[in-house]
Amino acid sequence: MPLLSSLQQTFFLPKPVLTEHNIGDLSGRTVLVTGGNSGVGKELCAILYGANATVFLAGRNEKACAEALEWIKKEAPNSRGSITWLKLDLSDLSTIPVAVKEFLSKADRLDYLANNAGVMSPPAGTKGKQGHEIQHVTNCIGAYVLTESLRPLLAKTAKEEKAKGRDNTVRVSWAGSIGIELNMVKGGVEFVQKDGVEEPKIIGDPMKDYMVTKTGDLFLCKAWGDEVKQDGIVSVCFNPGNLWTGLQRHERAGGRLKDFVWQHILSKFLFDARYGAYTELWCGFSPDVTVEDQGRYIAPWGRKWTVRDDLEKARDGDIGARYVEWVRREGKDYIVRDDATASATTTAAPVAVTTPSAPTDGNTTMFG
Repeated sequence: MPLLSSLQQTFFLPKPVLTEHNIGDLSGRTVLVTGGNSGVGKELCAILYGANATVFLAGRNEKACAEALEWIKKEAPNSRGSITWLKLDLSDLSTIPVAVKEFLSKADRLDYLANNAGVMSPPAGTKGKQGHEIQHVTNCIGAYVLTESLRPLLAKTAKEEKAKGRDNTVRVSWAGSIGIELNMVKGGVEFVQKDGVEEPKIIGDPMKDYMVTKTGDLFLCKAWGDEVKQDGIVSVCFNPGNLWTGLQRHERAGGRLKDFVWQHILSKFLFDARYGAYTELWCGFSPDVTVEDQGRYIAPWGRKWTVRDDLEKARDGDIGARYVEWVRREGKDYIVRDDATASATTTAAPVAVTTPSAPTDGNTTMFG
């Protein structure tokens, strides 16, 4: 039952399994975190940097990212790792190839790609640079374009790890949400025809559209994961938890009454952003996750979970395939095919105006 599942992901949660206290030394590991300048992303970067990892903090706002870097370095003054800003704006697909090439010029491996960034419930009608509804492009198309562009390097790293006797250590996580369970669209996504081409129906209610995009991430996670299973790359989708972060900024801006409800009532049911980072930490480094978990939904703060039946069927069936095909089509022209790393994996077909007023961040709330 969706309600019961949602409650089990909200109340009486077990203690986090992996935290900054037991993650161990991550020297030699390279991690890219999108939306790393605030909320869950910033907390995750801080944990990884404190564990001596090589961290790339991806975000579009230079000032916010600089402030995040300063805070993270103060949090872990004795770190032997490194942390670098990577300029990335997932709402403008044309910027992703630039970011990917910049990353590839600085990194020769990638152990964990945390697709953490996201936008939730912006003003209705907000669009990305290429004209897509802002949540679909930021949460799904942009995340896919980045992930597929980095696929050769992920595969190369997995191959190197396997040669050392270490399987299942290269991971990609996709930001889901409890909104997947609360999505009232049967099968997760409805479609319409536009100029003779099928595309997802835009509901027009930003929160409902948000839930659709989170379901879309679940579909992408499974479809992409099935493709890269042969390369030894693990792909999972997570609900970071019900958190108090900047992701609710648009919801809280709905007037004095709405802000009061958020500040004084709903906030009592939300956890600190650091707990969401624990969920993503588990996705990236738990030994319990393997390629047999491709497309698996992960509940707070690191538990293998199952979504409701119609979404499970849609993920593995026609509806999921249709959504993924739309993402492939919209994103294919922006995917980077890097010759230096392409030989590490088999070649596959690519899966597949107003920008938001604040940086995106991949967190969720009890209604998202």
